[in-house]
Amino acid sequence: RTLGNLYLGVGLIFEKKDERPIQAEYVEKGLKTFQTLKSDNPNQLQGKADFARAMWHWAYIVRLKGDNQGAIKIYSQVAEIYEELGKGNELPQKYKRSAALTYKNIGSIYILEKDFPKSLEFYQKAFVYDKENAEISTDNVESQMDLVFTHNCLGSAYFNLKEIEKAIAEYKISIPILEKLNSLDAKN
Repeated sequence: RTLGNLYLGVGLIFEKKDERPIQAEYVEKGLKTFQTLKSDNPNQLQGKADFARAMWHWAYIVRLKGDNQGAIKIYSQVAEIYEELGKGNELPQKYKRSAALTYKNIGSIYILEKDFPKSLEFYQKAFVYDKENAEISTDNVESQMDLVFTHNCLGSAYFNLKEIEKAIAEYKISIPILEKLNSLDAKN
């Protein structure tokens, strides 16, 4: 597990240096390491989570290479794993948040593809988890910001679908949430 995390960490460093081929090499090594661990221990929770995280980074690389459909396929598999992990364990919010982030990535790719109905579909999936997490953690800045971002994504999808009133409504929902966060912490 440590080796897989190290590979991913090195890959992320090369991302920061904008050296994509080297980044891809290390992320792929991390993915293969976690895939082996997952195969050896199929019921191990952390192994599944590590594998999903590695796949998430791989999907990002695939998307950067211009293979949007390939990235969507991988992100979809990642979301399934996170959804499974979000059911019946001690940290469901963590995994539901990861599923929501993954759905927002898929929605964003569909925006790039100009498939606005599909982008809306995936933003709505993200909304379910972000809303749930925000309701559970009303003073948690991360959960509230996730919800704000999702409303903004929904607004963008509606705007692109020429459903302007729905777009405005989504954007307006974010305002009181951000006002509340600003009252809790002026740095927001």
